[in-house]
Amino acid sequence: MTIISFYSAIFIFAQYNASRTRRIEITKNFLHIRCRLLGEITVPLNQITKLFKSSRIYDTRDTTGLYNFGGHNIILEFQEEVEIIRVYGLTKTSRKIAIFIDNQDDFLTLLEEKNKHHD
Repeated sequence: MTIISFYSAIFIFAQYNASRTRRIEITKNFLHIRCRLLGEITVPLNQITKLFKSSRIYDTRDTTGLYNFGGHNIILEFQEEVEIIRVYGLTKTSRKIAIFIDNQDDFLTLLEEKNKHHD
């Protein structure tokens, strides 16, 4: 086994374990998404311009993915580019992110309610 193969196996194992503990938190003014090795983002709720259910057929070329092996099911669009902190502290900016949420309907309803109260 080469060093790269060994590192890849460790990375996949770490990502699997991290994905089980990913956290998404919605506070009064912010959405915090922590997907461990995939990235972390904190964005003001008033920056979210559009959110919708999605499928694998959605064109994600201009979208940053924060999802695991199974794909995404929610797209969030922002007024301005937001900073995503990746593994090793690398950063990326994007106006759209794709995420996977276990209960899409509850997540969308909660975000829409928070945005209504925030405006």
